[in-house]
Amino acid sequence: MKATIDRRKATLSQIPNAIKQKKQELLAKVKGSRAIHSSLENTPGTAEEYEQKITEADVVRLEILKIIQDVSNL
Repeated sequence: MKATIDRRKATLSQIPNAIKQKKQELLAKVKGSRAIHSSLENTPGTAEEYEQKITEADVVRLEILKIIQDVSNL
């Protein structure tokens, strides 16, 4: 029983650092998303180029959702 409690305490003690790391990852992804959004506003181009930018933005959004899910599961 004591070993179980000790493992749980060790896990709980890691949560603040894990949240801090995930927050930094999230902020980096948000900055990337904003950069993509900015480039969409400033760059007229072909439909293919526009679609590529949309795809890149979607990938970043999915990465952000994954980070949020990871933090929720801590």
